[in-house]
Formats: sequence, C-alpha cells, structure tokens
Amino acid sequence: MSVPEEVMIDRGVAAQSRIDEIIAGRFACRDFSGAPVGRGTIEQILRVARFAPSGANIQPWRVYVLAGAAKERVSAALREAHETARDEHVSEYSYYASDLPEPYLQRRQAFGQLFYSSLGIAQTDTEARSAQTAKNYAFFGAPVGLIVTIDRRLQVGSWLDLGMFVQNVLLAAAGHGLQSCPQETFSRYHRILRPLLSIPAEQMVVCGISIGRARDETRGRLMPRADIAEFAAFAGFEDQCATEVEKDTAMGSREDLIQSSIPFLREVKDMTPGAEMERWLNETYGEDSQLYRHLARLIKRGVEEGWAANQEVDGPNYRRSRILEPTPDTFQFSITAVYMNSTDPRRFKDEDDHDVLRGQYHGHPYGELNLVVPLDKGAELKGLQGWQGPGWTAPDPGSRHYPEVRGGAVIALFYLPAGRISYDFAAPS
Repeated sequence: MSVPEEVMIDRGVAAQSRIDEIIAGRFACRDFSGAPVGRGTIEQILRVARFAPSGANIQPWRVYVLAGAAKERVSAALREAHETARDEHVSEYSYYASDLPEPYLQRRQAFGQLFYSSLGIAQTDTEARSAQTAKNYAFFGAPVGLIVTIDRRLQVGSWLDLGMFVQNVLLAAAGHGLQSCPQETFSRYHRILRPLLSIPAEQMVVCGISIGRARDETRGRLMPRADIAEFAAFAGFEDQCATEVEKDTAMGSREDLIQSSIPFLREVKDMTPGAEMERWLNETYGEDSQLYRHLARLIKRGVEEGWAANQEVDGPNYRRSRILEPTPDTFQFSITAVYMNSTDPRRFKDEDDHDVLRGQYHGHPYGELNLVVPLDKGAELKGLQGWQGPGWTAPDPGSRHYPEVRGGAVIALFYLPAGRISYDFAAPS
C-alpha cells in the first residue's frame, strides 16, 4: 500500500481543509458509471445548496429533478431534437459575448483543443463533435439529472444568486463522493423541456446538471486555472505578523479535524466496532476515499505543528495526546492521536524479522475506531485482524492488546466511544 497523496490546488501547494479538497477535487464529469443515487441523497444536496447567498433573500432558483423513466423520456426527446432539428432551437439567453476579448478568447480556444484532443476527436471533425454534444442529453450516463430555471422577470443580480446556488449543488454533491457536470446546452431546448416538465412560461431554462459517480474516479480535472496573480490584487497585508499567521493556521487545522470528524461519527455512532465494521470502514473510507485523505492530511499536520501526539509516553518515538474529550457534538466520542516509530532503540524483531515497536498494553471497554496513517512507505500498525497499512482498525468492545508498529513511523488517529480506554490491565506474560 502506498502513503496517500495530498490533493494539490497549485504547484507544490496542498489543500488545507476539507472544503479545499472538495473544491479542488471537483471536475466536470462527462462519463458516469450509472450507479444509482437515492432521492434522499439528492434532497440532502439541495437542502444544503439552498443556503447560497441571495440578495434580499429572493432565492431565485427552481430545480426539476429527474431519474429513472422520467429522465429517459426527457433524454429521448432531447436527443431526437438534437439529431433532427437542432438548428430550430436556440437558448433564451447568450452565454458568451459575440466578440470575446482576450484573455477569454484564448482560454476558450485552449479548452476546445484540450477537451476534444482528450477524447481523440479532431477539431475539424464536426460529426464526432456533434455526437459528443449529444451525450449531454443522456446526462452523460448519470443516474440523476437536474434542470435549473430562473424567473425571466428578475435582473442580473438574481443570476449571480443562481450561480452561487448551482456551485453549492456541485460542491454538496462532491461532499457525498459524487461528481457532477453543469450543462448550459440544455437551455437551447427549452421548448422541448417546458411541456415535458410543466415549466411555467415565466421560468427560463438556464442549465442542466448531471450528478452521479464518475466511471473513472482517478481521472480528475483536465482544465488548467489561471494563477492567482492573474486575477487578484492584495493590499494592506505588509504588516501582518508571520507568527500570528502560523498560529491561526495551526488552530484552524485542529478545528478542521474535529469538524471533519463529526459527519463520520454521526454515521457510525450506532455501529459496533469489530471485524465486520473494520471491513466496512476499509471498503467505504479506505485510503483512496476523500475522508481518509483529508483526515490523514490534517493529523499529519497536527503532529508537525505540535497540537497532536505531543506528549511523550516513552521517549520521542512513542507519543500520545487527546485532541478532544467526548462532547455531544461528537456523539460522545473522544479524539486522540498516537505517534509510534519502529526505529526506536527499544524495538524488537518479530517472526518475519521486522523491527517492531510495542506500546502500552490496554483495553477498549466500548471498542475503538482507529485511522492508520503511515508516515513511511510500508509502515504498518498491528490490529486485531492483522497488520494494517493506510486504512482502519476497529478493535471489539472488551478487547485488549499491545499497540505495535513496524516499517517506520505511523500515526494512529482514534475515536473512543465515551472516551473510554484502560491501561490498568495486567499484560499477559
């Protein structure tokens, strides 16, 4: 297993929070797996997205949510219109300026070159380009499609509100491990959509949004973004103290870890630690998941910044500290971090001739959920089910063991129900 990579938001700059990762990890997906997404998930996405800023709280958005046979009927009608009468349909608004100035013209041209070359389609192959456009109307194979509208009687400011709402939809979807694609091209077929979805005359079709799981989740973002210096100007920061910035960053990282843990703890609060849950954790939130990568990055930062695993248990290679006591917000789980490094002089050789560092014998009255974060490639923590690299262990309630690491340094970020852990047990001889 490899040590998980951090999400990069610029050359050599890693994402510094969960929302950074979600924004930077989102991309316009044009090839979905078709795996179903439940109505409850979409309702939760919209429930969160509605908190987008809105001038005078007008909330100008309307959304028509499609799945199953209803989506297929809409797709069939749109594909037929595209194939037989596309020139008869035009959007009710202009997306691009008729005379696009620089640098926007160059960026649009670069998009076309990058996008179509990634698909193996020549810029001059109009038939292949049209076939690719037609995939829009099948929502690129996504299980859920949204049609977004706005009241035509509203002004430009309300379109700004709508844009922030659409962005919230995309980010909320990404927070659920889904990808999306906003699609302006649906707007040109408003005459097809209006009777099919009973869209009132005063509502203007703005765009569609496809939502689902990417067929290839490793593909990632294709399009580059301009450097900050190209669009931002700063003033008044010259006198800011560097140490104040570092302190704010450290405290922000700790709070981010706590806040990022809460949705996870809400999900698992009624589950029982053990072998079955350990398998579920590694399948659902293993090293390739956004949650694992985010928590791993934060706890590594915590050790580096000194707010996690900062108290020596037995020398500098075996350190531990509690980050948070049980609280109602964390569903009475505590959060603790341990750092262990098998290069410690007290190491011993195991049956496979690996150097192993053994920690304090202890028990888990109510079990434990333990995120394993190797700092060295190949480093592992021994759980009750065997050696574990990047991933999770979940010792059963009432279990007792020695924590052991091999292969280098490991951080264990563990969540304890009711904060219960006992070091009072006599170790076996």
